[in-house]
Amino acid sequence: MLKFLALAFSLSGLLFVLSIFIHKIYISKQKDIMKASHFIASMTIFMGLYILSGFILTFFVKGIFSKILIFLFAMSPFIVGKFATYKYEKIYSLIQVFCVLISIGFIFYKVL
Repeated sequence: MLKFLALAFSLSGLLFVLSIFIHKIYISKQKDIMKASHFIASMTIFMGLYILSGFILTFFVKGIFSKILIFLFAMSPFIVGKFATYKYEKIYSLIQVFCVLISIGFIFYKVL
C-alpha cells in the first residue's frame, strides 16, 4: 500500500508539473476558451490527486519528521497559493514546481 501511494503521489506530481509547463507555454496563448477550460480541469485533477495521495501517504510513512514533511509538501499548493499574486504569477508557479519536484525526490529517497 505504501509503494502504491508513493507512486500515485509521484506520478500525479509529475503530471501536475508537466501540466503547469504546458499551460504556461501553450494553453495560456490559446484563443479557444473551451480548450483552455478542459485543460485547466485536468490540471486541477492532477493537483487534487497530488494533494489527496500526499495526505493519505502521511498516515502510512514512518517517522514524525517524514510525516510532517510529506504533509507540508502535499499542502504546498495551498501554502503557495495563499501568498501568490497575479503580478508575480510566474515566480510563484516556479516555486510550486520546485516544491513538487523536491517532494517527489524526497519520496523516492525515503519510500521507494
